Amino acid sequence: MDGPTIRDYIDARKKSGMSWDEFRALRDKGSGAEFSDKAMVEWRKQLDAEREAKLNRKRTPKERRSEKGAAEPSGTV
Repeated sequence: MDGPTIRDYIDARKKSGMSWDEFRALRDKGSGAEFSDKAMVEWRKQLDAEREAKLNRKRTPKERRSEKGAAEPSGTV
């Protein structure tokens, strides 16, 4: 193997990421509005609205064909 291993990726993620314990400590300390329950509820509403907009979007037959072709694995008949 020449490139980085999976263990290298995991270790790098641990260095740059935040553990659950660290997150809980920040949230309990009240380190800002971004961790509040109200902010999480609003964020969830925004995600739900975006998802609904995408699901309800009208597509042309040409768009459906291009999406269908992209979803199929190449090399199959």
